[in-house]
Amino acid sequence: MNRGNARGDGQDLGGALADYGQAIDLMDALRRQLGAEWPPAWANDLAGAYLNRGTARYAGQDLGGALADYGQAIELREALRRQLGAEWPPAWANALAAAYLNRGVARYAGQDLGGALADYGQAIELMEALRRQLGAEWPPAWANDLAGTYMNRGIAREQAGDLAAAIEDWDAAATIYLKRVEQGGLPAGADLLKAIYWVLGGCLDLANWPSAAQCLLAFMALYQQLEAQWRDQHGELEPPWRKIVGQFAGAVHGLNPDQRAALLAALGEKAEAVKQAFGWT
Repeated sequence: MNRGNARGDGQDLGGALADYGQAIDLMDALRRQLGAEWPPAWANDLAGAYLNRGTARYAGQDLGGALADYGQAIELREALRRQLGAEWPPAWANALAAAYLNRGVARYAGQDLGGALADYGQAIELMEALRRQLGAEWPPAWANDLAGTYMNRGIAREQAGDLAAAIEDWDAAATIYLKRVEQGGLPAGADLLKAIYWVLGGCLDLANWPSAAQCLLAFMALYQQLEAQWRDQHGELEPPWRKIVGQFAGAVHGLNPDQRAALLAALGEKAEAVKQAFGWT
């Protein structure tokens, strides 16, 4: 397993797949040998090996193999959930969510929107339960994972033609990312700006001017904060969100005069600041 991870990090995909296969063969042999005495921790390790090999297969464009491995990981971890009940560790619950998320991504890549939406929903349900369970001890990395899952489901919902639901998911992602940035989680900044950009695009499509106005104000406030933090930490190095900023400005500049007037009306007393930020006359 460890050598497979190292080979994968070194872009040796074939070597990684071979090592994950060896690990899976050894673990499955132990499962058959020990039967009912097979430890839950080893079952979780086997699920991790399937998840890793699934990810490697997906990277190698073996979509069918990836889906099969993700399915094995999910089956093993769902069995552990039933077996352990209240003693099921939070980390294992998050690992099951990761398996659903990965399979959702693979299903989306295979044009299976229904399957992707179902898997994203399972992942979100698990992650939200952990959020409630752990409270202030909920790890920042898990918060980022949940936000990313909301963003992925939003994309799938948009593709399925449910734009209103997509906006809800992107708004949920933006809320989580904004909280992370407020807590000093600068690496989430680019993802947050992307989430706000998607929400804005959906709001403009629906002519939802109050929500679009909130997106604009959130974008400007966050951008100013991120730029200041970035300069303090990295000087003149190009920040990862600069392209998103251009896309955001382009979406706003693409409005016709009537749409722009409606948006400015929704901004109220903040309209002048927005006009200056975007160079409107």
